[in-house]
Amino acid sequence: MGDHIREVPDHAAGVERLRLEFEPQRQDVRACRQAVADFARRVGADPSVVSLAVSEAASNVFFHAYREIECRPFTVSADVDGDRLIVAVADRGTGMRPNPDSAGLGLGLSIIGNVAESVEFDSSERGLTVTMRFELAD
Repeated sequence: MGDHIREVPDHAAGVERLRLEFEPQRQDVRACRQAVADFARRVGADPSVVSLAVSEAASNVFFHAYREIECRPFTVSADVDGDRLIVAVADRGTGMRPNPDSAGLGLGLSIIGNVAESVEFDSSERGLTVTMRFELAD
């Protein structure tokens, strides 16, 4: 793994699970996307769809989560639950709020909503967690 990526210990035996921590930096967004795509492929989810959604969520951390506060690592978790892959991207930023100064097109959340089977946002002053669900292949 890269210099800025840390595997978060998880001791659930026999369970397909991924826990990683990343710095909110461009190269870590790419590393995050690749790590989750590899996991998706291993458990039978479409890696291109999963990596697109995760890339958008991680990019939002990089661009939006830490406005006006010190950057902190963000976490990515992926779990298999029956016939679904559940992926959560969680930051410790300022929560979901409009960014009128953003140079982006503002399509990231729409992309996530269109490619994931479902998506949930849990926002507070302690950060944002984006939880996405994807079907596993039969």
